[in-house]
Amino acid sequence: MRFLIAILVFFWVGDSARAAVFEIHDHEVVKNEVLGQYFDFIDETIVQNELSIFPEFETSFPVTTSSEDIPRMGIDVKNVWIRFSIHNQGDQERHLILENRYPFLDQLKLFKAGQSLDAVPMLAGDTVQISNRQYNYRFPCFQLVVPPGVHTYYLNIESKGSMFLAFFLWDEVYFQDYSRFDFAVVGLLTGFFMVMLAYNLLLAISFNSRTYYFYVGYVFSLLSYNLASQGLVPLIYDHPISYWLGNNGIMNCVYPYLFFSILFSYTFLNLKSYLPKWRPVFLINGILLGTALVLSYFNDYGFNLKLANVLVLFTSGLVISVGIVASLRGYRPAYFFVLAWGVVIATNII
Repeated sequence: MRFLIAILVFFWVGDSARAAVFEIHDHEVVKNEVLGQYFDFIDETIVQNELSIFPEFETSFPVTTSSEDIPRMGIDVKNVWIRFSIHNQGDQERHLILENRYPFLDQLKLFKAGQSLDAVPMLAGDTVQISNRQYNYRFPCFQLVVPPGVHTYYLNIESKGSMFLAFFLWDEVYFQDYSRFDFAVVGLLTGFFMVMLAYNLLLAISFNSRTYYFYVGYVFSLLSYNLASQGLVPLIYDHPISYWLGNNGIMNCVYPYLFFSILFSYTFLNLKSYLPKWRPVFLINGILLGTALVLSYFNDYGFNLKLANVLVLFTSGLVISVGIVASLRGYRPAYFFVLAWGVVIATNII
């Protein structure tokens, strides 16, 4: 029995060898380099011995070397410590940007090995105010000045949502070019949504059409969700409500988006006349969405995310299914409806 327990413990703890060191050769360009396989997930003891910082921890992890470029920790993991090392083989210091291409991490604290207990960490994350962030960008970022030699860093990540560790390393000059292009693309897409919103609002007022009003609500809630989920709201309006919208308040964007999608589908496909048997299903879906929105103010954030994922799948499946049925029965507007919803679903999957 003891032998069996020892075997299980061995496989749980895994290989305690350190991950490879990220090497930067002299005059080598660092551009969009994935760091996941250079990570060690570390436990409390190692951090205390090497860093001498933070004597208490919410959770501890066995020493595990990452085997993935982009580690995915799921929703249930709330606190992670990561160790990684960078070897600057040149004779000049390098100015680097460490970027996590996922906006939903609540708080990230970056330390360098050997810092004292009273050292101030570098901060990032969607709950950290703009003025307190070490680098101002819509994704969590850190600015690193790496002298010649090997340097070890410790990264503490806390999040109530999903842990998606998509870390990339850049030379700062190349990251600035990338961030300008990124903001240009995001601005173009946001502007496109705003034009759609204004145009359809004018149509709704002109024709006094419920269908257009529901579509306006759909576009507005989708625009709100994109701004909140992409970490843009605090950059536009630095206020506590902006940080709330990117966290617990995200449900105030998700559920209205789903609710207006079924209202628009109901009127656009004219279910009352063409598919009356589907009306109770739409009614039940609407009640579920309203109930979930109210409960989101009282439930745990992780539970809200899981419930939202279920309702997104159910609502999307319902809308596309009724569109396909309507098109098979010869309702011509349903062809365009199915095509549009197919594009929306495909872009979300991609």
